[in-house]
This record gives sequence, C-alpha cells and structure tokens, in this order.
Amino acid sequence: MSALQVLLFGGLELWANGRRRRGFESIKTAAAFSYLLLHRGRSFSREHLAALLWPEADERAARANIRQALYNIRTTMPRGRGNDWVLADRESVEFSSTAEIWVDCEVFEELVNTREGETASSHALARAAGLYRGDLLAGLGVRDSEPFEQWLGTEQARFRRAALDGLRRLVAIYERRGEYRLGIQYASKLVELDPLSEAGQRALMRLLDFAGERSRAMVHYRDFDALLRQELGVAPQQATTRLFEEIAARGAVSSPPRAGALCRPVVPFVGRRAVWAELAECWRVVTGGASQITLVEGEDGVGKTRLVRSFLDDLSAREQVTIVPGRCPSYWPHEPYGPLGGMIEQLMALAPRGREPFLQQISEGGREAISALVSAGAHRQAIGQAHVRRADAVAHGLAEILRCYANGRTTGSTGHPIVLFVDDAENAGPSLLRLLRDAIRLVGQSPVWVIAACNPVVYAEPTSGFDVLYSIADSRPVRIQVRRLAAEAIEEIARGLVEDRDVDTLSRVLSRSTDGLPLNVVLLVNTFWDEGVLQTAPHRTGCWRLTSEQALHDIALLTPLELVLRRLASLPPSARRLASLAAVAVEGSDAQLLARAEGETQEVVESAIEVLMERWFLRQTPSQWATDGLQAGASMWGAGARCLRLDFDHHLVRRAVLHSLQPSRRRVLHALLAAAMRQLEGAWEGALAYHYAGAMNWLDAAQFGLASIDRALAAGAAEDAARTVRFARRLMRLAADGQGGCLTSDEWKVVGKRLEALGSTLAASLSER
Repeated sequence: MSALQVLLFGGLELWANGRRRRGFESIKTAAAFSYLLLHRGRSFSREHLAALLWPEADERAARANIRQALYNIRTTMPRGRGNDWVLADRESVEFSSTAEIWVDCEVFEELVNTREGETASSHALARAAGLYRGDLLAGLGVRDSEPFEQWLGTEQARFRRAALDGLRRLVAIYERRGEYRLGIQYASKLVELDPLSEAGQRALMRLLDFAGERSRAMVHYRDFDALLRQELGVAPQQATTRLFEEIAARGAVSSPPRAGALCRPVVPFVGRRAVWAELAECWRVVTGGASQITLVEGEDGVGKTRLVRSFLDDLSAREQVTIVPGRCPSYWPHEPYGPLGGMIEQLMALAPRGREPFLQQISEGGREAISALVSAGAHRQAIGQAHVRRADAVAHGLAEILRCYANGRTTGSTGHPIVLFVDDAENAGPSLLRLLRDAIRLVGQSPVWVIAACNPVVYAEPTSGFDVLYSIADSRPVRIQVRRLAAEAIEEIARGLVEDRDVDTLSRVLSRSTDGLPLNVVLLVNTFWDEGVLQTAPHRTGCWRLTSEQALHDIALLTPLELVLRRLASLPPSARRLASLAAVAVEGSDAQLLARAEGETQEVVESAIEVLMERWFLRQTPSQWATDGLQAGASMWGAGARCLRLDFDHHLVRRAVLHSLQPSRRRVLHALLAAAMRQLEGAWEGALAYHYAGAMNWLDAAQFGLASIDRALAAGAAEDAARTVRFARRLMRLAADGQGGCLTSDEWKVVGKRLEALGSTLAASLSER
C-alpha cells in the first residue's frame, strides 16, 4: 500500500502505517486539502482558492489564510520519502501527481469503470461497494462559502449515483447467477442508500424470496409500505404490491423472519489479474473460431474453481455464450465419462425448441450413442472391439452437439460459443479425457472451449490418463497455473473486509496463518464471524470490525481441519446430522435425497439446510448459467420444494466433516443413503455400489458394480468399465475376509465368473488399443 491512505467517503480520515493521523486545525484547511487532492496534478491559482473558500475576505486576508492552510497541511502529513505532497509558488498551488498516496474515491472510480479483461466486474463492483462508506466528505460543511458547497454537492451527487448504479448492477449479477444470499447483502445496502427506490425494494424482496426467506420479504414490504405512507403519503407501485401478493400466495412459511441472518463476510476476489488475463486470451482465441482445451492447474485450496466460475460469470454477463458445468466425482465407480452424461442432458434441456427437435439435428449414429450415454438404464453390449466403435460414435455425437450450438442450428440464430467447464478433473478417468480430446478434434474450427480445473499432482499417476490430452497433434492444451496469494493480496483482502483501524491487525494474522491459500483465508474469516470476532461495523453495510484481538490470535493458531471441526461443533444438532449425511453422500446430492435418508420432517430438514448454507458449509450448485433455469430453481426453493443440488463449499470441508464421524456411524449413513437412493427413479448404479460398499453390504455393492460396468460398456467407456472391474474385485476380497473366506453362495459365484470374464476381455481389448 502507499505511504498514506486517505478516506473521503463518509468523512475525511488520514491513515499512515496502520495508524490514523490527527486532523487538520480547521474545517477550511480540510476543505482545501480535499479539493486539491481530488484534483491532484492540476494547478490552481491562489485567487481561485481564495474565491472558493474565503469569498468574503479581502485579498490580503485570503492569501494569509491560504498560507496558513498550506503550512498546516504540510505539518500534518507524514514525513519521509514522498514528503512533497503539496507544491506551491507565489502564484499557484497543486497536489503532487507523483506522491505515493492511496485515495478511496480514486480506487472506487477505477473499480466501477473496470473494463473487460482487467478483473472480474462483479468482484470489482463488490470492492467498490465496500469502499463507499457514505457521501463524499460527509460532515465537511463550509457554510459561509457557497462556491465550495455547490462544488461539494455536485461531487457528492456524482459519486452517489455511481455507487447506486454499481449496486444495481451487482444485485442484478448475483440474481442472475442464482447467488441470492450474496445478492441480499448488496440489495440491503442499495435500499439503505436509496430507501424510496421501488426497483431496489423489489430486488431485495425477490432475493429474499428466492433464498427461502419468504417471511422477511413479506415483512420488508409492510415496512416499505409504512415508510411511503409516512414520508410521501402514497402507496407502493402496483408492481411492488403484485410481487408481495405473489410471495404471500405461496403459502405459510416454516420459520419466523430472522433479521440480518444472511449478512456475513464475503472474502474479496483479489490477486488474480495475471491468470485472468491468460483466460481472457484463451477466450479471444475461441471467439476467433478455434476450439480449445484449457487446464487451470493448482493445489487444493488455491482457488481454481472460484477463478474459473468468476471468469465465466463475468463472461456470461457480457456476451452470448452457453456455459455448462460438470464435476468429476472422487468416488468409484461412477457414471461412464464422469459428468459428461449430465452435461449433455443440460445442453438438451437448454435447447429452445426442446429435446426431440434438438436430437433431430444429429445423425442417427450420434443419437444412438448419446442415448446410451444419458439413459437411466443400459443394455449389455458385446465385448471386444464393439466398445471402440461405441466410443467413436459418442465422440462424433458430442462433436455434433457442440457444433449445433456453435453454428446456431439449435437456436435459429447465427450461433455463439459454447463452454464446457469440468471441475475436479484430476478425478477424471482416461475415457472422459480421451472423449474430450477426440470431440475437440472433430469439432474443428468452431468456437468450443473446454476448461478443466485440476490438481497437477495426479499427473504423475500412471493411470491418470492425462497423457491422452497431450496427443492432440495441432493444438496442445493451454496450461494456466494458479498460485498462492502474495502478501499484497492478503492485505487487500483485509482492507476489503474490515474497518481501516483493523486492517493491519487482520492482514498480519491472515498472512501468518494461511500460507497464502484462499481456502484457509475463507475458513479463518468464517470462524471469526461464527464466534463474534468479526461484527458488523456501525452504519457500514458489508464492512466489519474486530471485537477481540486475543480471540483473533487464538483462532488463528488452529489448523484448517480444526477450524472446520470447531465450526461444526457450534451448529445445531439437526444441522450437524444433515452435514454428516451430506458428507457421506456422493458429491452434488440433491436435497430431496438427503431429506428422504434423514427421515426428518420437511421443516427440520429445510431449517438445517438454511443454517448450513448461511454458515457456508453447503452451497447450491446450479446446473448451468442460463437465467431461466436459475429462476426456476429459485422458485422451487422459495416454495419450499427444496429440489436443489447441494454440495460442500470445498471438498476439504467435506473431508473434515467425514473425519469427525466414527466408522460405525459412517456405515449407518451409507446404508440410509443406499436405501433412499433405490427409491428414486434412475438411480446411478455406481453411486449405489459406492454406498453399499460403505455399508459393508458386499454382495449388493458387487452386483450394482456389475450394472455400472454394463452402462460403461454400453457407452463405449471401456477404461471406466475396467476400473469398475478392479473395484468389484476388491469388494470380493473384502467380503472374503469378512466372511472367513467363504463365498460359496450361487449369487457370489455368478458375480465372480462375470468379473473374471469381463476382466480378461477388457484387459486384452485395452492392450490392443
């Protein structure tokens, strides 16, 4: 940071080296300093300053006042390097343009005017919102100087308009993304700054409704109605009243309103300008008509997923693009080609003309292969080279789908780029990586971008399959490295979270305790908030203050695992039970499955989910970036259906929750989830095998493992089938150990024979490939 920091929003404050400087000796000296600073690099005559601040004084008195003000400014400013803050001669005065100084309103203007490719617009707007503490130079009135008051009033109105416009844009972005709980924080600040704005009030009501806080939305409308009648003697607009009636018509709510329950610290997105520029360059190549694969690499907790999602969020806000996410699960066995079947389902669901007209755009062979990939059941296929032909057909089918979107055949338009985002790609098997490679080859010169976020540690594994990506002849994948945050970025995070007096303390603690890993920063900040070490700063929405430096240091001594376990222990019992169940469940389980397995009433489960989302244990995982899809999901949430897909904020948090469970308790939860999953239509055979294995029900696990092999073979995913054979063989060894080596039942004999036949054939077939 610069040698001097000056805050102008909400009142004038000077800070140097983490300490607040004493103020100027008079209001007019402060006014002169602020005026020169806001015009730094521009020279003003002494007559101009005299007319601005001392319009009633004679020339001699005015010049004397200016000399005294300049002397006071120089003696108040810190000494040392860059001490020539104000430059003056007999005729003119100016604030040095080269002085090392940080000014909040200058940074604010830079952030609200951020251009494409510099940083994420939503995060820039969020940082700008945090800087705007109130009106420019609030409380600095010079009543006997009308020229200064007019200038200040104009500047205050200009910055206020910029702040309101930035907040409106930010609220719209979060509403479109489906991140309603973050949107509430900024919508609250919007109505705080402009309480009579009906559009702002409606935005806050919508977000509260979408976040499941229907009671708060209804109470907020009644408060706004009372405010309008008291201040203006009018009723709310019809659009506002109609929104209230729509919310109220959805029925009774399950819990009373909780004022302020959703407001929590949000760690700023910083320190990623260089990698952001690399992603922007990849996007430029794609929009130029070239398909591409990009690997975003980094260790666990370094922020790969947040980086990519932020970039794609910003991209979809600016340009017409189809973005479909998928995540490779860490458990085995799983669906053939990992998340690809679900991603193709999403693409077909997004087609404006419907699924069937969409499929008619694809060749018959492609339709057959895609149907085998996404169907709920799979028919057993002949072993041998059939799986190779099937895999080729799936690759051709996927390439046709991607070209359909890219050239506009599915939309009737001129077409637009398509992005496939594969998260946790280190868990991907060779079948998925081979399919992506072949599909990109077949797509050719079309704007198709595959982004894979992955941990490069697994590249050394001989079975990882990443070598297939590097066999692309014409264009190897672009590899982008995401590294730990530098000390300057940690300080920027601290400045974006807390009041200026606490920035230095928080920055030192975060730098010393997190090793520059964004995940560790988030875990610490969430724990500080949980335990009251961070509390809302008075009169500053979205800004926080430290309440206990000793507690801050005590918490910072804990490891990431200890932080999660400490936060887990503070949850209500119902929320802890649901967190345990979600940790045992496969990644991305839906709330309906968790509720069925938990066996609790809907009200208890909904309340537990809300607590876990508020505390940032769980988060909603929307299936795609399309506004209509997110709005539909939000309506289901607001109506209490809870048909959402939920996942942990980070898989390391999930592992910590699993660590807290005794093995016997984990077996019970696996059994509950398996029983609940079997009641759902189209349950994944691989997920069922995983849960039955966790419950030590070896026979059912092996049998569903065989069904998973059938599905993999039907889709041509031979490598996935081979890995599942190895999984089922391990189950047989575990079963033999647990039953004294006796596997003599007819069912076990059938399983064993099939596994041996499949294993031998697949091994021979893959060795030829």
